[in-house]
Amino acid sequence: MALRLLLAVLLMVAGAPAGAADALPEEAQVCLACHGTEAAPKVEAAAFAKSVHNPLGCTGCHAGVDPAKHPGAAKPERVSCAGCHADATKHYQASVHAAQREKGNEAAPACATCHTPHEVSAAAVGEGLKDACLGCHAAAVETHQKWLPNTARHLEVVSCAACHAPAVQRKVDLRLYDGAAQKRVSEELVPGFGDHVRMLDKDGKGLDPAQLRSLLAHIAQEGKVAQPVLIGRIEIRNGAEAHQLAGKSTAVRDCQRCHRAGAEPFQTVSVSVLGADGKTARYEAQKEVLSSPTSVESVRGFYAIGGTRIGLLDVLLALAVLAGISAPLVHLVLRKLLRKKQG
Repeated sequence: MALRLLLAVLLMVAGAPAGAADALPEEAQVCLACHGTEAAPKVEAAAFAKSVHNPLGCTGCHAGVDPAKHPGAAKPERVSCAGCHADATKHYQASVHAAQREKGNEAAPACATCHTPHEVSAAAVGEGLKDACLGCHAAAVETHQKWLPNTARHLEVVSCAACHAPAVQRKVDLRLYDGAAQKRVSEELVPGFGDHVRMLDKDGKGLDPAQLRSLLAHIAQEGKVAQPVLIGRIEIRNGAEAHQLAGKSTAVRDCQRCHRAGAEPFQTVSVSVLGADGKTARYEAQKEVLSSPTSVESVRGFYAIGGTRIGLLDVLLALAVLAGISAPLVHLVLRKLLRKKQG
């Protein structure tokens, strides 16, 4: 038995991509000797090596498997995600998806439908999983276009759960982008990003407008990001609550929920960058960064009509309009006065 397993492991390592097998725990390499082939429920070694579950190995979830008796006639018991993800499971159980499964709808999503256990990556955790949503709800884009203005933009900067989990609290995450390349910035391009944020935010109250401007100026000065810009996205404050999706009849359709002064999503703000592992690293910012005159340049990549108004700009606009209207009136009055003098 041991010799057969050793041979299988050697064959797996020979056929695996370079570095994939080395990144796996030894126990996982033994399991994947069979489960990495077409002869068993297949697990891709390279994908599992990059997954957030890799450090757990196989027995971290499949604790009931006895290698000496496996494979055998008895099927391994199903593993419950709730063992590690109790909070997310609690919110999922209150969702429309769980309700549908309880009614016998096997097509309704379970945990593994959106989070493939052997492949789930750090980058996919807490990001709204829009692609996963549209994988089942392919008609969602067309449905939204019937009533939602600028649909494509909304679907890009508002997570699905922000509207489809109406009972939870929302926030704004200002994501660091390279405006020239039109893609998110990784910490590899801005090493020490977190350290610089903590240096600026010494009191731990979150970046204020001046500190945020200083942060972007520092990134621009480094020269590795051609055009640093912050693009805001409305998300769920607590990622676990994003699982508490409700039926479409209760989804938020009130524009005033975001497009008004003092809107709830704008009371909590973070600034984020992609970590080296692909997971988003977030740092707190003060809500004033969305509405301060000091932030005009910093948050130019995020604007919600009526929601992120900068008062000083409104005053300047009013003065400009007033000046534009009064200039010709003053001109006419002066002309009449000059004519009276000449007459």
